[in-house]
Amino acid sequence: MTVRQHLATLERDGLVVFVEERQRMGRPHFVFSLTEQGDESFHMRYDRIALQLLLEVGRLDSQEIAGLSAEEKTALLFDRLADRFISRYRPRMGPLTLPQRIAAVTDALHTESGFTEWAATPEGYEIRDYNCFFDRLNGTTANHCRWHERILTELLETPIECRSDAPPSVQLCHFVIKSPDTRAGARPMAAVLSIAGAHREPYATG
Repeated sequence: MTVRQHLATLERDGLVVFVEERQRMGRPHFVFSLTEQGDESFHMRYDRIALQLLLEVGRLDSQEIAGLSAEEKTALLFDRLADRFISRYRPRMGPLTLPQRIAAVTDALHTESGFTEWAATPEGYEIRDYNCFFDRLNGTTANHCRWHERILTELLETPIECRSDAPPSVQLCHFVIKSPDTRAGARPMAAVLSIAGAHREPYATG
């Protein structure tokens, strides 16, 4: 009831909306998501990204962009931004295990871009960034965030899979990392969750 009261207040203020999902049995479920106004209430580090973009534009060589389309130039800039991020955080990965790398990368993403969390799942792991302005600034219709994809692939050193399962109103970048044990058919691990900035290591959820 306390959660419903908070949600009712957020809905009244135009920060969330909900849709009803009918179930075969029992009470209906309600799925809440942020409105555009709600999404904009999160802190956006546009000043930081603007400075980074200006620096990268200044470093571009005319030969590098000769013959490129506008979309290809944009992709090149975002690749450069991702590569700077990778070079900054790669030394911190060291001999970390995969879950430790995921926790460290999630913490870095939370610092850099938005509200990021990770969890262990029956498939392996997943990373969700709910406030990715890199994807929004990219301005493409692709179903994945080029910036996140490049960073996660390089820093985790393992294949990742993009999931585009969020409602259109949600600014979400969702990636799945399948663990070797899960791919080999081992027992699924218990679900754990770590929200960056709150816990360096995951804790069991009830």
